[in-house]
Amino acid sequence: MKKFVLIIFLFLVFKVNAQGLEQIGWVSKFGIAVGFTPVYVTPDLTPMKQMLENFGAGNLANGGVLGYGGGGYAYVMVVKNIRIGGYGFSASTSQSNVVNGLKREAQFTYGGGAFTIEYTLPSVKKIGVSFGAMIGGFSSELTLTQLNKDFDWSNFWNEFDSKNSSSKNVTHKLSNSGFTIAPIVNVDIPFNRFMAFRIGGGYLVSFSSNWKVDDRYPISFVPPSLKSDAFFVQAGVFIGFFVY
Repeated sequence: MKKFVLIIFLFLVFKVNAQGLEQIGWVSKFGIAVGFTPVYVTPDLTPMKQMLENFGAGNLANGGVLGYGGGGYAYVMVVKNIRIGGYGFSASTSQSNVVNGLKREAQFTYGGGAFTIEYTLPSVKKIGVSFGAMIGGFSSELTLTQLNKDFDWSNFWNEFDSKNSSSKNVTHKLSNSGFTIAPIVNVDIPFNRFMAFRIGGGYLVSFSSNWKVDDRYPISFVPPSLKSDAFFVQAGVFIGFFVY
């Protein structure tokens, strides 16, 4: 009963404060929220275009990759209009084809997670327009698979028998990971004090180690133009408490 009374009391306090802020004006932005945001990422796979066409996946990731993300933030209040938080996402696409009687499949995955810091323009009323940066890590992976027949329990183990196996089944993963920093801009449009629509984006700049095969083996002579930089756009709904 006491908990219920406390919840009602806090709700009324928030409501009265919000009404008061509307009447006298709020000198800085305030809010705390979490949200779900589908994301569209546009990595540049042009340096491997010809290789993907030869493999049978020439249109892989042309134009961009759709994925899902989520994050949250809170205004620090110590410095007006500054909010900190975090954001993570994962996007993937795949394509399969039959080449010379062999099934070939290519799957590309791009993901990351980062700490965010943003400044919200105090001069823009009723919505939040924020500029800032994401600082964190990323992972870029291309998995190539070739199959000449479906697996069963016996032929799976026969893959490793050099005397009995005539299989052409092959799977390799090309991967790159490292540190990323991204300038970002976000616009939060509140439906009310507790829900807002978010649209935003940025450009991920990658700082990475060498590309590897199967997460272990370095690969030589990778085209210098092959990078894991990418534009991204996100849009979704955030739930929390907003004073814009």
